[in-house]
Amino acid sequence: MQDAADYTSASQIARVLTEKWVSQQVACPLCGSTLKPLANNTPGRDFYCVECAASYQLKSYKGKRKPKLIGAEYRTTVSILLAAGGPHLLVVRYSKEYMVQEVFWAENKDITKDHVQPRRPLSSTARRAGWQGSTLFLGQIPFKILLCKPLGGAA
Repeated sequence: MQDAADYTSASQIARVLTEKWVSQQVACPLCGSTLKPLANNTPGRDFYCVECAASYQLKSYKGKRKPKLIGAEYRTTVSILLAAGGPHLLVVRYSKEYMVQEVFWAENKDITKDHVQPRRPLSSTARRAGWQGSTLFLGQIPFKILLCKPLGGAA
């Protein structure tokens, strides 16, 4: 697992810290077993359960509850999240001090294409011209609060 000290970007530090926190504090919501991290850059999946083999995509954000989050590349996100056996969604909300505030999750069956919308493609002058991100609309997904080991502590 990566070390947050290797990064200067706040979003990369948060990614590393929340991934580490989840691997230490969150059990599989479906069966209660251990979640293990997948290799970095595994498309659409960040963790898997060692017992039931369920997979999870982790999204995290700082601050108050949000109705939407910026997602990954649109076509990949849609194809992975909506595929049979696609990942469940874990969401971690943390403070500016990287303290976990809340963890919630949604089953893959409750996520539809309506929850994932394309963003405008990058301009022709951008380094990744034509790349199209996505927006994930959280407010429309039926999430469940996840009780973890001691909630709080540095992510």
